[in-house]
Amino acid sequence: MLYNILRLLAFFLVKIVFRIKVEGKENIPQQGPLIIASNHLSNLDPIIIGAVSPRRLNFLAKQELFRNFLFASLIKKLGAFPVKRGKADVLAMKEAVRRLKKGGALILFPQGRRTRDLAKENLLTGIGFLAKVTQAPVLPVRIFGTERALPPNSFILRPVRVKVKFSQPLQFSFQQKREEIAEKIFDSIVNIS
Repeated sequence: MLYNILRLLAFFLVKIVFRIKVEGKENIPQQGPLIIASNHLSNLDPIIIGAVSPRRLNFLAKQELFRNFLFASLIKKLGAFPVKRGKADVLAMKEAVRRLKKGGALILFPQGRRTRDLAKENLLTGIGFLAKVTQAPVLPVRIFGTERALPPNSFILRPVRVKVKFSQPLQFSFQQKREEIAEKIFDSIVNIS
């Protein structure tokens, strides 16, 4: 209930403030496990993807966001769970697998942090592991403009045009290496124009 109310409010906010343009929404599978993989330009990105997605999403969020009890309580109710950055977080991966096995949709940022740089050397292989183990389809997404709408280290929203483009879902075999899968997913994101 809370998720749906806040999603609706977020949708109207992004529609009015950012004149958001969404392409490829028909590519989002309506049910079953799904990994949504996106570039990450701004703290707005999970909110915007959640607002425009017809499905309820789960979010891997950096552990630092869970330090404040009230904020942690809110984002947990909205489907977020913590991940430790900078090392393999087995508990976070187990939780992600559990949610995907239950048919949930999970949003991930393969670079693991906000960056304008679309270089593969920043790529994390956890997304490859999840795609391989769960056999969930991966939906590449590219966001444009959020780095101007809410720049790093800023708390002031700027009314600039934002675009979200969903590509075709990808499927990977269990035999593929997680590094190879992560690279293919990331290449798909980069090639969205």
